[in-house]
Amino acid sequence: MNKTSTGADDRRTPPDPIRRAEKAALVYPFDGPPAPGETTEVADGVLWIRMPLPFSLNHINLWAIRDGEGWAIVDTGMQTPDTATAWQLLRGPLGGCRSPGCSSHTCIRTMSAWPAG
Repeated sequence: MNKTSTGADDRRTPPDPIRRAEKAALVYPFDGPPAPGETTEVADGVLWIRMPLPFSLNHINLWAIRDGEGWAIVDTGMQTPDTATAWQLLRGPLGGCRSPGCSSHTCIRTMSAWPAG
């Protein structure tokens, strides 16, 4: 039996980890991720793009940020036929865009020149 500083019994039990997890559940502000070749506006001038990957980690989240009359692309995805097809669909809605090359991942660099070309 544990005694508190006042001498009373401290019979509290630690919180149930399952109840804690239920209370900490994530709430997503969107119905789902954008489909390949589509965007979801997450803030004024910020678009969420999701590109497929051919691994067990099956996608990467990319971002398009309004940059004057065009878009700056943060990450571009891995150079695969599926990613190239998705970028082909995005060329119309995004118009002119540039990739600042802010990521050092090799898989990102492989597509970095493609969206603007």
